[in-house]
Amino acid sequence: MGRAPTFGKSDAIILLTLLGATVVIALPILEGGYRTYIDNSVHVAEIYELSRGTEWSEIAFTGFPAKLLHSPLWFGALATLVSWGVPLGPPYALMCLIGFAAPSLAIYWVARQRISKWGAATLAYLVLVQPTMAWGIGSSLGGMWTSAIGAALAIVFADLIAPSRASLRRHVAAAFVLALIGLTHFFALLIAVLLVIATAIDHFVERNFSIEDYKLRVVVWLVAATASAGYWLGFLMTADLEAAGKDVMSFTELAYRLLLPTDAMLIIDHRPEQAVHYGLHLTDALPIAGLVVLGVVGRAFFRKQQDTLGRSGFLVAAFLLVGIAIEPYYPLPFLGPVSWRLLFWVRLGLALAAIGLVGRISFRALERAGAPAAVAAALAAVGMGLWWGRPLRQQATMPKNELADVESLWRWLEENRDEEWGRIYLQDSFGPGWESGAPISRSHLLVLTYERLKLPQLGSYYGVTPFHTRWTMGEMGQLFTGRGWNDASLRGALRNTNAGLLVVSAQETRARLERVGKSFDRLYQIGRYSVWRDREAKSAWINPLRPTNEVSGVQMRGSEIAFDVKTKFPRARVLVKSSFHPSWHLEGPPGSTLRESPVGHLVVDNIPVGSYRIRLRYEDDPLPRRLGWAGWVLLAVGGALSWRRKRPADEEKTPDEKKPDA
Repeated sequence: MGRAPTFGKSDAIILLTLLGATVVIALPILEGGYRTYIDNSVHVAEIYELSRGTEWSEIAFTGFPAKLLHSPLWFGALATLVSWGVPLGPPYALMCLIGFAAPSLAIYWVARQRISKWGAATLAYLVLVQPTMAWGIGSSLGGMWTSAIGAALAIVFADLIAPSRASLRRHVAAAFVLALIGLTHFFALLIAVLLVIATAIDHFVERNFSIEDYKLRVVVWLVAATASAGYWLGFLMTADLEAAGKDVMSFTELAYRLLLPTDAMLIIDHRPEQAVHYGLHLTDALPIAGLVVLGVVGRAFFRKQQDTLGRSGFLVAAFLLVGIAIEPYYPLPFLGPVSWRLLFWVRLGLALAAIGLVGRISFRALERAGAPAAVAAALAAVGMGLWWGRPLRQQATMPKNELADVESLWRWLEENRDEEWGRIYLQDSFGPGWESGAPISRSHLLVLTYERLKLPQLGSYYGVTPFHTRWTMGEMGQLFTGRGWNDASLRGALRNTNAGLLVVSAQETRARLERVGKSFDRLYQIGRYSVWRDREAKSAWINPLRPTNEVSGVQMRGSEIAFDVKTKFPRARVLVKSSFHPSWHLEGPPGSTLRESPVGHLVVDNIPVGSYRIRLRYEDDPLPRRLGWAGWVLLAVGGALSWRRKRPADEEKTPDEKKPDA
């Protein structure tokens, strides 16, 4: 770990260059892609839900915990702004840009402490223009901006823990960053754990391991884990409900994804040859393959120029790459349902490993040329953003007629709004037409219907979800995750979810419905969208399951469900068409219980003979939140103590410390 450099005008130019290139590449996001491109629509809908203080959301599935899936820190902050009356668009678009730029800025910061500013700038720019960060599934601008912010924080965290011995102040700073990581993205927390392990291994191998120092590290890391318990502990407490399918890649597919600008959707579909953007590979493959080569060569041949940060970064990258490669044959649950997305972290680990090699490159010619040459290079780098960003412009620029059709659909739904619909099933526009490059095929736009109607809905959401009721999804041209439905099965699925209205967005689905949907009437059509209703459908939130059970007085109020039931036989049961979760609490007759049905819905069981008013109330478990507050109090105390303590001048020096060039 080197001393923090003295920043000057050249550093300001470099940072402005990185930010300028960020804006140029991300222009389609600022022009509306923040609301339409890939997963952004879903995140916007979730933030609107959180802004209302909702704990149980009805924007997808048959309800789910609104606070479970995504960053409580950043989503919570945006939701707070919305609750204060701030329009969501500008701050959300800004966060997309911050997430996109953050990893490259973090790389510049840690590299600048070890090598010259021009070397650090080169490496940071190389990270910024990685195609997989700018466009496509898993990209920062495609909705994974919290993951990218978590990546930047993880890089800073790795830098803070790199010295084998450090001051209390540094340990507390690392704990603070770790807590932020834990509240930012679940993937980032996994990487932080791997960085801790990799750093400890490096200290041990390099004979810099200090037992006393690691005792203090473990304490502050545990405090940081406690501070972020409000996020990760909620996942662990409901692990038995997490049933997401796994997408894995073969060795060949992994090589395509790692070294070429590819469409992840087609690789997942095992069509790697079609996934390559051949019009891009001569240029856009350069930063992808270049970063891999720099990282591998830097680790293999420039070991003396590396410190703990570079070595631990390479170790994490290698571990993840091997894990992703063998997962089709030996499943590794801790890698999550979409392990190939961790290639993002592989690239960043290789970037850390490349710092020593890039530091050996001479930039004297640029330094001698002076300020005019630096400004010209900066303008060229920013202007090149138009080149690096062209795939995003093609994918994220939504045609006006598509937006007009969606607006017309929403107006019709508003004008004909009927509580008797129950839920609305929205077939997702995401998927059909993907090969053609149609921007609407890369959008979950219909999920924003809830913000217009405030009626429960399902069908439109992104695919990587941990819920048992994910079988209700409608992306990729499917209805209820299937294509082989018939009239009877479709009616049954809609009634089982109390979805009285069906919105179809795929032409193939509409054609099939016209052919086999004898029980359905078409009520409206605009562009690709058509609205259908089962002519015999009636809203029924509770299924009595037996004719001898009578249900009445049903009230559905988000996180509260109430109904009257009259039974004639003991141990009766009824089914509530809402997703099961252990945080649902039952208030009913003595002996009655709450359990999960085979399809993931609520079942009130063991109801005795008689007439009863049954209430179900969803309430998040307070334990993670309380632990979180306790952790932050401890961090604050540790920060105060470390600030008052005088730090010896040589406390943070390590054998591999290097002074950066000016």
